[in-house]
Amino acid sequence: MSIHTNRMDPQITHQARRMVMEQGVLPAGMLRGDIEASWNRCLEFGLRLDQKPDRQPEVGSQIETLLERNQRLITSTIPEMEALYRHFGQRDSVVILSDDQATVLKSLGGELFQDKAARISLLPGASWREREGGTNAIGTVLKNNKPMMIQGSEHYFDAIGSFCCSAAPIFAPCGSVAGVLDVTSDQGFGSFHSLGLVSMSARLIENRLFTDLYRSQILIAVHSRPEFVDSLWQGLLAFTSEGYLLAMDREAGKCLDLDPAEVGRRDFSDLFGITLGEVVDQSKRSPRSPLVLRKGGAAQLYGRLLHVPGTSSVVVPVDPRTPAKKQPLPASGADASDITLSDVVFEDKGFARAAMQGTKALNHQIPLLLLGETGSGKEVLARALHDQGIRSKSNFVALNCAAIPEGLIESELFGYQDGAFTGARKGGMQGKVQQAHGGTLFLDEIGDMPLDLQARLLRVLQERSVTPLGGSKEIPVDISVICATHRDIKQMVADGSFREDLYYRLNGVVIQIPALRNRVNLVGFVPHLLNQMLGGNHGIRVDSSLMTQFQNYNWPGNVRQLQTVIKTCLAFMDNDESLITEQHLTDDFRQSLVDSLQTARRSLNDDPISVADGSLKTLKTSQTEQIKQAIEACSGNMSAAAVSLGISRATLYRRLQHAGIKVVSDIQLLDS
Repeated sequence: MSIHTNRMDPQITHQARRMVMEQGVLPAGMLRGDIEASWNRCLEFGLRLDQKPDRQPEVGSQIETLLERNQRLITSTIPEMEALYRHFGQRDSVVILSDDQATVLKSLGGELFQDKAARISLLPGASWREREGGTNAIGTVLKNNKPMMIQGSEHYFDAIGSFCCSAAPIFAPCGSVAGVLDVTSDQGFGSFHSLGLVSMSARLIENRLFTDLYRSQILIAVHSRPEFVDSLWQGLLAFTSEGYLLAMDREAGKCLDLDPAEVGRRDFSDLFGITLGEVVDQSKRSPRSPLVLRKGGAAQLYGRLLHVPGTSSVVVPVDPRTPAKKQPLPASGADASDITLSDVVFEDKGFARAAMQGTKALNHQIPLLLLGETGSGKEVLARALHDQGIRSKSNFVALNCAAIPEGLIESELFGYQDGAFTGARKGGMQGKVQQAHGGTLFLDEIGDMPLDLQARLLRVLQERSVTPLGGSKEIPVDISVICATHRDIKQMVADGSFREDLYYRLNGVVIQIPALRNRVNLVGFVPHLLNQMLGGNHGIRVDSSLMTQFQNYNWPGNVRQLQTVIKTCLAFMDNDESLITEQHLTDDFRQSLVDSLQTARRSLNDDPISVADGSLKTLKTSQTEQIKQAIEACSGNMSAAAVSLGISRATLYRRLQHAGIKVVSDIQLLDS
């Protein structure tokens, strides 16, 4: 049985309906996961596919009470509903708002379609919980708390099987679901834009609910990346005039990694290390630039002061139509122009050869697929390949598919037209695809791209054109494409979670980026990073005993982790110091080195050593002897010896090098 993971396959869904009718059960794997789960819930409720839905709308005082209770939600949603109605209203559609119990609060639609909606009780006061309405966009979205499109016969009841519905949850400022925004159309009029527009509209409503509720408080927008401040996916925070955290939305909670229970217990200085007054002063000095609220690695945070009671907003929006500029590489202290391809590959001949092939492929518009662990330098390599190629004078545009909420990737990638939704900036917005015209588009973490968007991306790559949200005209684009992921894409294809046709479109040339632990010469690589950060003639070096610990550490965060460690050490050094030692490490990383040493000792059955003083002498001796024994036992076969030791061939050669042993041949070792 084929697994249905992408858009609806009518033949599969009709087959599933027939089996449910005949056998009373739904075979596993026939429908999309969320749809399959919903159908099984409907079966547990005792619902039949052919029964008429029973949803009698509330009337009289009941409906009045319902509307009064949800007045704030309705008021905040009306502008977005009207915008969606203007966009879809002439296409036999209706725009619907429900509360958190799947009860319809308001609907807007053309006269013809309103009649259809009335016949199936798609009216204010009617409940569309799964128990009453079967699998449907409103009830099923509330069950899953995420945007969904439900098409045709994916609906459980036959009576609504002619509709295509796109819906998104609306979250209240406290984080709970306040309601659902839905666009329901005839199946033949369903648009691949619908879900993206509905999701964007839901986010706009959430922002409006938050700012309206806390309009008398200090409001601040935050995000871990400066380019996302002033965007739909910025997080929102509300503070009292004394600086105490009063409220935060879901996005702010993610940015701060803060539990909702902490609201009311934390103040501004505690969260950001600076005072609220300092932020106000910064905002006055540089009203157009995002504020740096917090520095340092993954914890960095940017923001903008949106509102101070008694004043007007200080927000100065950035025009999204401004062409993308070359962004600096994420290499600490290094200017983008200083990072070359040789800097990235650093003496790894196999990696260098693959990278040069990648440059040639990129020059001929052959797509590249970069594979590597998190932190291994995929974006740095992508930028270096771009700068090495014939498109170096044009834009390098990057999009992290894992860093943007699913419902908003579409607008970020493809852009939107003027008037596509309420709050859309005049003139619309160019998506990343258009911004990259003439240059290179880098899609990081492509394995996290939703399936529906994979289909649209494939079409863009095939047709070399893009259609913005809310538009109908195709815009030609000339781009080279680089994608990257830390996931096993081949396995995702086999599992049905990544499109096979897109995979073969993207993997023109595949470059495997080696993990830091598999780089042979870490002793040379660390000074190389120091030169990138500080420039030449800096005189800074790493203590030999600490370097030995670096060599024996696994570096799960790869190059990014090493950069952060070195940067932190530099920050902790006094002005007259030139030697990086253990005392410049953070306590948590020092403990990580100790834990790594203990693990290595256990794996090699080492003699007792003193971990406290960081001694590696016994461990090094034990490793050397065990390696020699393994090589002798394997008759000089280095690959077999590596397997017997449970390490890679590269790691084996690296450990031989650290031990001062030269490999003369596969069967002869010489101590230096």
